Amino acid sequence: MAANIYIKKVLNKRINIIMKNNKKLNGILMAYDKFMNVILADVEEHSEINNKKIAFQEHNLVKKMIGLMILRGNQITYLYT
Repeated sequence: MAANIYIKKVLNKRINIIMKNNKKLNGILMAYDKFMNVILADVEEHSEINNKKIAFQEHNLVKKMIGLMILRGNQITYLYT
């Protein structure tokens, strides 16, 4: 029940999601259902990649614009604002 109250508060707001495959997504929560399937708009995927060309820096943050996305609830590990 507490999760349902929280998700209603963040509807139409920008949220962050961590997926089971460790992908990090950021987008506007447009809709959800009882299985926690969600629809996100203006989605950005954030990931770190190793870049050996850059000295003194082990990781480089990459941002990929996706747009509209539908996520299955069983693939979501963590959802936060």
